[in-house]
Amino acid sequence: MRKIVQHPHFIPWFLFIVFASIYFSSTVGVMNSMDAPQYAMTQALVEKNTIQIDSFNQWSWPDYCIINDHIYNCREPGQSFLGIPFYLLAKAVLPLVNSPYQGYPDINEDSKLEALTYGFFSTIGVLSVILLWGICRKLKISKAGSLFAAFLFGIGSLLWRYSFGYVRQSPAVLLYLSFIYVILYKPDRSKEVVKWFLLGLITGVIQLFDSVSFLPLFLTGILYLLFKKIRRKKSICYLFVAFILPVLFMIILRLVYNKIAFGDYLSEGRFISVYAPIPLQYQFSAEAKKTIPYLLFSFKSLPPTVLDYMKNLPQDMAEKLEYGLWATKNKFLGIFIQSPILFLFFPGIILLFRRNRRLLFMILLIIGLNLIIIGKFMGFYNPNSYDTRYLLPVIPLLFISVSYCIDSIFRSKKKLIIIVCSVIAVLLALLSIYNSWYSVITSYSPHISGENRFSFYQLAKPWGNIGNAKNNAALLFINTFPNIYNLHILFIFYLVPLLGIFLLRKLFQSLLATKR
Repeated sequence: MRKIVQHPHFIPWFLFIVFASIYFSSTVGVMNSMDAPQYAMTQALVEKNTIQIDSFNQWSWPDYCIINDHIYNCREPGQSFLGIPFYLLAKAVLPLVNSPYQGYPDINEDSKLEALTYGFFSTIGVLSVILLWGICRKLKISKAGSLFAAFLFGIGSLLWRYSFGYVRQSPAVLLYLSFIYVILYKPDRSKEVVKWFLLGLITGVIQLFDSVSFLPLFLTGILYLLFKKIRRKKSICYLFVAFILPVLFMIILRLVYNKIAFGDYLSEGRFISVYAPIPLQYQFSAEAKKTIPYLLFSFKSLPPTVLDYMKNLPQDMAEKLEYGLWATKNKFLGIFIQSPILFLFFPGIILLFRRNRRLLFMILLIIGLNLIIIGKFMGFYNPNSYDTRYLLPVIPLLFISVSYCIDSIFRSKKKLIIIVCSVIAVLLALLSIYNSWYSVITSYSPHISGENRFSFYQLAKPWGNIGNAKNNAALLFINTFPNIYNLHILFIFYLVPLLGIFLLRKLFQSLLATKR
């Protein structure tokens, strides 16, 4: 047992098993309009070999667009294409699948297929957690500090809620972390071009998933290259070309998709949605100086004055104006209130400044650019769930600084400092986990009903009664993990590729041994 725990890959495998189980077990399939069109497009690609979702628009209202009497997904196409393997696997094992909740008013036969297909996003979430662990270890953070940061990011942030749905921010999280991981890689001069090609590829791919997250990463890459210490100007040109080419290629792919789907290379689905489309000139009309403090530290509903910019919308968009005012009635938690453990980011900055100033500059630049863009966006408050999921891609970057802070606590030689700081860290961690769990258990029920899957009013009172306590515990558990009855299917999905990798590795090792 000790050998297993001490194995260098034990913690990544531990994180993989734990978070794959948590994320996959939390899904109910299609929940609302933010994931339904993407899932419908995956279905259309597999069943009809088309991007038109005419036959699969059951759950897509209102986030779709109609072009020449055909219905299209009005969101980024990347997640729809990458969901195909899980959809095909789900169809293959469908007879073995249980319904989420094992029965529920809005659950039907489609729910089985949906719940399994959504395992793709569980995988993305898990890989993000593991990659954060890898980055922390690459920065020479202790195992304890790295594990703390990765675990809290996985279960103490909105990553949990958005790792079981077709939401564009989840792939963006993985790509942001991949960008930082590649930046930290220090190759020989001969392989520097490969590094910048990979950075360009990551930057280009992200706009297939999340257009908003593309610009901060692109500008950061360009600025990092400009300030990079290279003696010869020729080398700068080579690296610049290596970075730009894959970016341009991916942009061309997106433009071609726009032309096929919407009839125009520069057309964006979200601006021609059937539901009160808002022209681009109004999309970024919010006042960032007012909105950014709430994005960071809001702990209650938004005051009406923050939404004054909506008064500038044309009269024909009155419906949108009324919809936006719901943000003044719903609780809106800023990123530091949603995950209070992130307050350790501030002392961690000092340590990061001492050890890796370039990395700190990039992290602050990416965070700052995201804050400005989202702060200007008229729907900065996510007018569906009233949370900060638009900023989810930058949350793991904050956790890098948190890992430095935790590491310094563990390395301290003064017991009093260790005890006091550990108590504070644990309390912040517990609050973060609770907020994350609360956002999961109160997320949407199946099939765009618009209702939360659970309300605490459902709990029986008095809570101290043994019978009530058992029933309440069961109710909380099943609403947290409605898909847990299909957990065996998830590991069947993973078994084949992992077995293949294991066999290939053994074959490669035996070939090397033979040559020697």
